[in-house]
Amino acid sequence: MLEMKSLKASITLIKINYLLILLILIVSSCSSYINYIENLTMPEIVYKQPKAKKTFCEKNPTHNIVHSSSFTIDDLNKVFKSNPRLSFEEKAMLLTFYQFHARPEATDWTSRTQVHVKINEKEYHHDFGPPHKFPLFDALKTLEKEKIFTKKLDFFLKLSNQLLPRKIAIQENFQVFLDENKESYSEDKRILESYFKLGKPLQKGETFYRHNLKLLKGYESTLPITQEYSLGKNFTCSFDANLYKKGIFLINNKKDYENYFGLLDNSGNYIFFITKKIKANTNSYIGQEFNGTTSPSISPFCVSKDRKKEMILMSLNSRDPGQLLYHLYNYNIQEIDNISEITNFINFPRHQFLTNPSRLLYESSKGSEEQLRYFLSLDFPVYHVENLGAIFGIWNISNQNNTFISDERMDVNQSCLLK
Repeated sequence: MLEMKSLKASITLIKINYLLILLILIVSSCSSYINYIENLTMPEIVYKQPKAKKTFCEKNPTHNIVHSSSFTIDDLNKVFKSNPRLSFEEKAMLLTFYQFHARPEATDWTSRTQVHVKINEKEYHHDFGPPHKFPLFDALKTLEKEKIFTKKLDFFLKLSNQLLPRKIAIQENFQVFLDENKESYSEDKRILESYFKLGKPLQKGETFYRHNLKLLKGYESTLPITQEYSLGKNFTCSFDANLYKKGIFLINNKKDYENYFGLLDNSGNYIFFITKKIKANTNSYIGQEFNGTTSPSISPFCVSKDRKKEMILMSLNSRDPGQLLYHLYNYNIQEIDNISEITNFINFPRHQFLTNPSRLLYESSKGSEEQLRYFLSLDFPVYHVENLGAIFGIWNISNQNNTFISDERMDVNQSCLLK
């Protein structure tokens, strides 16, 4: 009963701002609908019965790994168990370099990199993209230069070459990449020997032998220029969300390959990365496993922080990921101090406005019939989508354990939820 009251309170709060957001989006690009829309009343948002799927950890174990594949969690848990004296930063970097092997289509030195880290009260949040030539390299060197890491990058690299398993299982997302691009590598002997069998790409669960990683040679890392945009009190973002008020949308038309992974412990330390690449015709550096370069699309995030709580929200898997975070801000998600209600907000039915041509995408199967009728009554192109992007969060309340928050729409595993 208490949970239903909490959900109803959240719905009421969202309803206040929902029409305003829709009006901003539609009025900016479709002025002919202004008078018509202003005379309508937005129906109450009704969220269909949520799935029985846990998206956060109520109690954190010694460490919690998050990744799309349980293979990652299994392999890293074995490494951690066999090496009980590893520090948090050593575990975090083992997880990071493991991705170079398990998800090379999305994670290497050229990948656009969003990083969120807090170690021993030292905190850092940034999106490394163009003009960085090797964003992931620059991100890790920045953590070293800012003294967030206490050891050098080459130490972590040698540690990973020593401790990570020699055989790595093919993960589902990597298999999809191999299947999509098998013709491109049909004459690449090195790729064929490592990732193909009898001329066909390895399938999920089949294994390959990894290579040792090397640092980039002849490249001096560059520190980023930090930019923060305030949307309101205690709420800053990595992108100018006020552009949406002007009808300017940050739409990505490039296909990129995206990977996300993270680690936290019960001392309040956490690290989380989003990496993504686009396929290129030639290698960007010597030793690059799969040719690719930095994705130009933004990796948006917002940070809400006050004396009691800290919340980082990230948007993934969307044509305009920043728009989804902008909606959450207008729903006043930053005012919520209960993690169960935060997850309710994240899992409400979403809409997204796109241009060229102008249209509205809507998760109709997650909303009510009344909502759908309302959108259709606007005489505006409305398209159903099953899942519209994904939101990932990091949540921390003072004097309590922190946790990752995953979206029901995400294909993600947390080690604390697999027990």
